[in-house]
Amino acid sequence: MTAEAEASLHLPYGSGVQHAEVPRHWKLRTLRTVPREEGRSERSVVMDTLAAPIGAKTLQETVRPDERILILVPDKTRRCRLDFFLPILLDVLGECGVPDTAITILFATGTHAPQSPAERA
Repeated sequence: MTAEAEASLHLPYGSGVQHAEVPRHWKLRTLRTVPREEGRSERSVVMDTLAAPIGAKTLQETVRPDERILILVPDKTRRCRLDFFLPILLDVLGECGVPDTAITILFATGTHAPQSPAERA
């Protein structure tokens, strides 16, 4: 990559990790949660994670309405409840003032077949 790249993205892949350099003006944030406590709803876990992500500022502190957002999500072969948490994430981004037109969702298919329009929906 060019001399502008100063950050690296590290993604688990198979039994290893894939690395990619990203432009320095990109702001990388990885949201993670702690194991779910008994008795808590899934929605409360997602909302708490977005409110206080581990190792990052909240989305409200990080995202500006004039920024473009890329959301990297797993493909149909991974069971991660994307249909549950993605709408919540999109709602929170909307509350941050980010218009839908500034959000791109990228499906990480790896070597799997591309998803159909119906599967993406």
